[in-house]
Amino acid sequence: MPQIRAYADSDHVFIAWKPDAPIPGCRGFALKRKLVASGAETTLDTWVGFAGDTAPPGTRRPSTEWPVQRFLWSDYGPPREEVSYQAVPLTGDKDALVEDAAQSTGWSEPVMVTTDAGDGISAYFNRGVVATQWLSRALRERGGATRAVLTDAINAPGDRIRNFLGGAVLWRLPRLLQEALQSGGEIHAALFELNDPQLIAALQAFGSRAHVVLANGDSNDDENLNARNALRGSQVDVRDRLVNTSSHFARQRINAATQGILFLMFNPGPVGTLLNDIIERTTPASTTYDPQLHIHGVINQDPSTTAHPVVGLLHRGDLTEADIDVVLPAAVDADFSFWRKELSYSMVMVHSKCIVIDPFGPKQCVITGSHNMGPKASGKNDDNLVIIDGQPKLAEAYAVYIMGVYNQYRWRYYQRQAEQGQTATTGAAAGAAPTWAGLINDDTWQSRYFSPGPEQRELTFWLPPPG
Repeated sequence: MPQIRAYADSDHVFIAWKPDAPIPGCRGFALKRKLVASGAETTLDTWVGFAGDTAPPGTRRPSTEWPVQRFLWSDYGPPREEVSYQAVPLTGDKDALVEDAAQSTGWSEPVMVTTDAGDGISAYFNRGVVATQWLSRALRERGGATRAVLTDAINAPGDRIRNFLGGAVLWRLPRLLQEALQSGGEIHAALFELNDPQLIAALQAFGSRAHVVLANGDSNDDENLNARNALRGSQVDVRDRLVNTSSHFARQRINAATQGILFLMFNPGPVGTLLNDIIERTTPASTTYDPQLHIHGVINQDPSTTAHPVVGLLHRGDLTEADIDVVLPAAVDADFSFWRKELSYSMVMVHSKCIVIDPFGPKQCVITGSHNMGPKASGKNDDNLVIIDGQPKLAEAYAVYIMGVYNQYRWRYYQRQAEQGQTATTGAAAGAAPTWAGLINDDTWQSRYFSPGPEQRELTFWLPPPG
């Protein structure tokens, strides 16, 4: 029987499904959403048509016309109430698609976009992905997709672009501080970087009732100096911190993973990092090797050096090629087909640092904070690392968030590699090159999901067997 399952965080829903076998003539799936309370159904839109078709960039059409040629999808606009999803195969030629209701999935178990992660924990995420089509269009409406235009928007409290990029975090954090201020409470915060005027003002309002551990970086280059002085000028209790240790507390969780590991990292460094430990789980010569482990992640920068190659996807060298799907951020760098050129705001396109281990298994783990997942973050920087065990709803929320970022960059990275004439070096990458310009008008897109490899492991990860 076809499977389908939906997962939610505070912002969007991630859906996974799979038929029992490839469907002859299937050009993709229409994805439908149902409101549990009223039963009202909506067909989700998509943004990319068939190769050779033309449409203005930014065009959206129902997935009954431009189907989903994957078994995974994100709904970025769900209502704030319980919803269910159904995937319906579409057969026939691209210009005369027909719903094959007999082979559709059932409706998924209901989910709801919420910040509630159980046990009194709330999880809020931002939408800080700059290389997006919506942002490119929004900046062009303001005069140009440039760094200066975006910086002005980000630095203006209340700006529509700032509010959208800030997501649930920017909505909740000022309110949380205001509630504490009005109730006469105190706050405790540990911050690595502080330069946002709205947050600085909110902390200043507490005066001596705010206790802030603030990183002071290198003694010769304190990036938080202005914020530190502003807080102390308002009588805020500010503590400087520099941790002098190189130990990690997360390795045993990574080595104990049995289902999968998802992650976002900035630049952990080439040696002695948690990324090295993750790669070890995919390397046959390693004592922690597990060929069935599903691993997805985004690294902002390639941490490899000639002496220390890290990721098989990036540097083969003498390293056993790791069957791991790791991507580097990239942006669409020219208008073409259904896309507009996107802005690369800076070299820092992914600054999140989080790892989720076995989110749907018996021992879920979330590792997050400002820590770069390498020894320098523990021994030379002032970074925070939090490890949270046994919180399934929180692990699910982080998994959905990570996949939202991963899926944003995966195709863009492979597209850039193809444009530069570089050969993809993993099985997962090979399926995405050469340059992709739209949906294909046949049913062969399904085959990779029914053959041993990363796509099949991915579906097993998101659609685990009962029990």
